[in-house]
Amino acid sequence: MFELSAKSRSDRLSKLLKPERLSFGTERTLLVFEYGSESGKTMVLDQMKCMEGNDYSSVEYDEFRKLIVSNVVYFMHTILDALPRLELTISLHLEPAASTLVSLPRIKHAITQDEANFLNILWHDPTIKEAAKRGQEFGLDPNAAYFLNSIDRIAGPNYRPTREDILRSRVGLTGVIEMSFFSRPSRYRICDMGPQFGDPVKRKYIHCFSDVQGIMFFVNLCDYDKDNVMEPSRLEKAMSLFESICNSFWLRDSDIFVFFTHANQFNEKLSISPLGHYFPDFKGRYDPIEARQYIQARFEQLDLRYSSRRRIFTHFISATDPPDNLNPLLASYFTPIWMATR
Repeated sequence: MFELSAKSRSDRLSKLLKPERLSFGTERTLLVFEYGSESGKTMVLDQMKCMEGNDYSSVEYDEFRKLIVSNVVYFMHTILDALPRLELTISLHLEPAASTLVSLPRIKHAITQDEANFLNILWHDPTIKEAAKRGQEFGLDPNAAYFLNSIDRIAGPNYRPTREDILRSRVGLTGVIEMSFFSRPSRYRICDMGPQFGDPVKRKYIHCFSDVQGIMFFVNLCDYDKDNVMEPSRLEKAMSLFESICNSFWLRDSDIFVFFTHANQFNEKLSISPLGHYFPDFKGRYDPIEARQYIQARFEQLDLRYSSRRRIFTHFISATDPPDNLNPLLASYFTPIWMATR
C-alpha cells in the first residue's frame, strides 16, 4: 500500500504544533504499539490530533487524497489477485475491465473517468462482492468496502477527503514517529513505534524512554482465526508482543491503555468463525460479550505485576465510532495519566 515516509509524516505533524501551547502543563510521554499494520491505530491517533481543534493543512489534505486514491486501486488489485485462491471466477464480459485495472500501477494519485467506470463495473459484480466479504482470508483492509462504495466521489476532480475518509485510511509506518497533542492541562508526546511483525526489533529502543507515563497498545479483535493450524494467529502473536512489552524492566511502572479494535466486525465474524475453534479453552458460543471478556482476560493475565503502580485500562472500539463518542473516551484515558504524574 502507498506509504508516507516516516520523516515526512513526522515533519508535517510537527508543523501543526502551536508554539504558544508548549507552555501548558507538563509533558507526558506515551508509547504506541501494534502488532501488524491493521490495528485501527491510525483512526485513534488522528482523532487525538483533532481533540484540541487542530486541522490538517491543505498540503496534508492533498497527501491524504493521494493515499486514498492509491488505496482504492490497491484494494481492487488485491481482490482480483485473490480470486483464484478463493476459487472464484468473474464473468467473461468483465475481463477487459479487470485487465485494465491489473495493468494500472498500484501507486496512483489520480483516477480517470474511464478507470472509475471500470472500478464501478467490477465492484458491483456479485463475484467481486463475495470475494470482498471473505477479505479476512487474504488480508483485505477492513475499510476496503467503504472506499470502493465511494469510487465516484473519490475520482471526482474536486475530491477533498472527509474526516471519516481520513480516519479510515491507513498509512504504513516504518520508524519511531513522534507527534504531540494537548489535552489540558498537559502536553502529550506520542512515540509511535510503528507496526511490529514477528520478533519486534523495536524493543531494542524501549530503554531509550526513561520516563514513560503510558503505553497505548492496539489489538485487532478479528485476528483470532488463522489459515495454518500449525502457526499462531496474529492475535496470539499480539499477545506475545504485549507480554514482552508490559513485563519490560524499562516499562514496569507505565500504565497500559489497550484498545481492542474492529469490535463491530468481530461481532459479525463470530457467527461465521467461532472463537472456540481457535481457542479451545473458550467455552462460550457466539456471544460477543463473552468473547470480548475472554480476550480481555487473556491479555490482562499476561501482566506479571512487577509493580503495584501499574494499571491496565481497556476499551473496545470500531472504525465507525463517531468522533463524539471517541473524544470523551480519549479524554478519560489521559486523565489518570495526569493524575498519577502531576
